Amino acid sequence: MFDKNKRFEFRGYDKDLKKWFYGGYIIKADYADSPFEKPGTKPAPVKHFIVFEEMVDWGLPTKLKVSSVDKDSVGQCTGLKDKNGKLIYEGDILCHPQLPHKVVCEWFQCGFWLNGYQNGAKRNLHDACKFYEVIGNIYENKELLEDEE
Repeated sequence: MFDKNKRFEFRGYDKDLKKWFYGGYIIKADYADSPFEKPGTKPAPVKHFIVFEEMVDWGLPTKLKVSSVDKDSVGQCTGLKDKNGKLIYEGDILCHPQLPHKVVCEWFQCGFWLNGYQNGAKRNLHDACKFYEVIGNIYENKELLEDEE
């Protein structure tokens, strides 16, 4: 149920390419202050990136690539898999086949939790993941949670 090789992986959505990228997460601030302004008077614009490897050709080394992603789409891999063997990421919407409501995987204090479990209470993801399945995520499928309100 736990994939230790994926526990530090992130995902993010590139709006321009309309594609999810999986890999390392970088936040970069542009601190290019103008020589005509006082340093630090303007907040630096922040950009969010996912760094990933891409195979070029058989036998050649892989290329390291970077894609700019929407900060609201970024989520960390939990390393845990749902009942169907799919990796669960922060921001995923999960559903229990016998319960009428949906839950969202969130980071809370010191671990990943399911938010919305039994009237808004939180439940530890590690204990519950084998009973739930991923049906979407809060970035692309917010409408799945609308009937929950």
